[in-house]
Amino acid sequence: MIEMRNAFIISTMLSFSVYGGHGFYNSFAAIEWLKKPGTTPDHFFYYADVFVEDFSLSRAKNLQTRHSLSLDYAEEKLAESVSLFASERLTAAVQSTLLYTKYLEDSQNTALQLMKAKNNKFIENLAERLLQHQYILSIEATQLSDKPHIKAAQLNKTIEARYEAIMAHTSRDFRDSHFFKKEEVKWSWETSSSSE
Repeated sequence: MIEMRNAFIISTMLSFSVYGGHGFYNSFAAIEWLKKPGTTPDHFFYYADVFVEDFSLSRAKNLQTRHSLSLDYAEEKLAESVSLFASERLTAAVQSTLLYTKYLEDSQNTALQLMKAKNNKFIENLAERLLQHQYILSIEATQLSDKPHIKAAQLNKTIEARYEAIMAHTSRDFRDSHFFKKEEVKWSWETSSSSE
């Protein structure tokens, strides 16, 4: 196990060097990007959609289904937030980010319940996706003006805090596997901030 871990670290460090000192340059190359946003909070029927989403969660047939639904809804709200940041509709963006956080919490809670049944897949998948959310947001933030960029950076801090809380429930090997990915996310945000 130690020899395999050392080999992984050496291999990773070589890649780290090759790609300019900021980790795996292509770590996130194949990730699923955010879908196009739908209705936004400044639309008349928006909260009717939210009511339907909440009802669907309450009627989910099992924890796995509820977990997947809540994560889907969270990603929809993140896409809304990015769109609203870009168009500088910041009041509406606040509403989307609050709902994003709400659905993430639901997804986290169901994943933790599934862990009690010795099913770690969902908590690890959620951690992986939250790291991807941070990366996606860093890329989108490069196109934002000052005030929206500040709001996006604040949202990233919220995501980061939840990611760290979730990672505390994962194995040491899983946490180790995220080391360089986290460095790339950090570098990407630094680049985003310097491009303002």
